Amino acid sequence: MEAGLYFLNIRGRHRVLIDTSCWLVAFLTTSQQIEIGDRVEVDEGPDETLVLRNVSRDDDIRAAGAPLGGQWRYNYARAGDKGIVYEVSPPREDPDYGDVCQVSYRLDPFDIETAIRSA
Repeated sequence: MEAGLYFLNIRGRHRVLIDTSCWLVAFLTTSQQIEIGDRVEVDEGPDETLVLRNVSRDDDIRAAGAPLGGQWRYNYARAGDKGIVYEVSPPREDPDYGDVCQVSYRLDPFDIETAIRSA
């Protein structure tokens, strides 16, 4: 689980490899912070966007909805995710959304139902 990978035994005969690493694009305001080790939850927001709930700092951060394509779409954040942040990119300026950053987190190892999603 430390590497973000999880093996699930199915009926004692087959193993399924599940990548428990997820990511999303967060729209930050000046006062918002997110750091490695913060506990986060993802909820649905309006207009197909997501809300990244930073439980550690009691803060809600708007986030982009899932991309329409691309090789990393499969592990983009989904509503219901719970996890711990392991990487935050430096904020960059987006012409439409202001400061944005990429937040990567690992699904909570105790929430097996979430970890198995769409495996």
